[in-house]
Amino acid sequence: MFKELRKNHWIYIIENIIKLFREAYFLIILAFVNWRNEWWIYPGLGGGIVLVIIISIVNWNLVKFQVEGNSLIYNKGIIEKKKMKIPFDKITTIDIGISIFDRIFNTCSAKIDTGASKIKKSEIKLKIKMDEAKELKNIILKNNKAVDEEDIEIDNKDIIKKVITGKELLIYAITKGKLIGALGALFIVMQFMKQVEDGLSLPITEAIDSYVNMDGILGQSTATLILGGFGLLVVIYILITVIFILYENIRLYNYTIISDGINISISYGLLNKKEYALPIKKIHALRYKQGILQQILGIFTIEAITIGYGDEKNEKALIYPIANKKFIEEVINSLIPQLAFNGDVSKPPKKAIPLFITKTTLILAAIFVPIAIFISKMPIMLEIIVVLFILVGNIIFEYINYRNTSLGIGKETILATSGSLVKASIIIKQSSIQSITMRESPFKRKINVCNFVIDIYTNKFGEAVQVLNMDKNLKEDLYNNIIM
Repeated sequence: MFKELRKNHWIYIIENIIKLFREAYFLIILAFVNWRNEWWIYPGLGGGIVLVIIISIVNWNLVKFQVEGNSLIYNKGIIEKKKMKIPFDKITTIDIGISIFDRIFNTCSAKIDTGASKIKKSEIKLKIKMDEAKELKNIILKNNKAVDEEDIEIDNKDIIKKVITGKELLIYAITKGKLIGALGALFIVMQFMKQVEDGLSLPITEAIDSYVNMDGILGQSTATLILGGFGLLVVIYILITVIFILYENIRLYNYTIISDGINISISYGLLNKKEYALPIKKIHALRYKQGILQQILGIFTIEAITIGYGDEKNEKALIYPIANKKFIEEVINSLIPQLAFNGDVSKPPKKAIPLFITKTTLILAAIFVPIAIFISKMPIMLEIIVVLFILVGNIIFEYINYRNTSLGIGKETILATSGSLVKASIIIKQSSIQSITMRESPFKRKINVCNFVIDIYTNKFGEAVQVLNMDKNLKEDLYNNIIM
């Protein structure tokens, strides 16, 4: 099927046009906001549309691929033409995405990565028929499986399969940390609406003021304002939780993980379906993430750190969205036994607690105290309460960070844990560690503590784990026991 050079499906042209317009949405909005004042906007938009269509057609015409022996050939480039020849055994991940648009035309997006260190995104992106993508995926995986079975001894070749349950999806949606992100999104929307209001001269603020008496609200007692604000947060949290339950049930619908001892295959999604395969031997670390509620309930979201997958924006190599310790022992340790941790775990000394708290507290005080004094128009007592709430909250969360921080050294793995609002425990294969750096300031040196920065073998920029304010004597154990 792939013996001769072939192009992407013609749907690639339409998707590329939509993508380019989506990336320029802000300019388009500005053009519509100012269309009355600038005569050149309509000709400019027309010329831009024509240029986008031409670029998309030329790009589609120049991108070609084929299978040649045990390699994938990929040609692309408008000004600078590039020909890539990728052996199948160098391919780390194959990701198949099916959007609602794809379902109409029975197509899909196939992303293929080798994890080349100089490339920060997928090397090959194809838009092809669904049956063609599955055949290409099977060709590559069968080749890699044959190579792996020759090179390594697999202890367990039994198929392991797990499908997420409705109860697990519900718990995941409820416990996933979302309030701060949602409030941030609300702030962005409010700022955007303000820009639209100013640009189009729409009386949005006046309309809201006519229904909401802000002077009357601000005139209430401090206790009433605090209770009202707390009640508003509760209502927002409940609404956001309901939205997340619906969203996550659609996004993670029928989440399935299957392993044959060589590859881990994952698929999920109701409207936009996603499928990807991760070679087990190329998984260098596992990340166990927990929000506040998940820490209390002892449940985790499990992600893989691997070369090739997770190097694009918002792309994560999700292994399983919700798991407890029993699931880890029975399923994950069977899937990836080389990333099971057994060893001693060290915590930061108590004398390091001020180092966790002082820096961020001083930064927040330097930001919010001047705002309260010179900018804010709230009652003075309410300003004091808000600033104290922020500072005390930060102290509590930094103390939680201190309690969560730890560094464990096993026979073949390292366990690094940190975080407060989101706790992350990362189990790293020692053979996948590129470097370990010890950092210390004069204050840390005085009490004999330091930060350890562990750089993991991956092509994703900034994929390093930092463990704060640990006893400096741990460096001897690290350097003497680690296999690099």
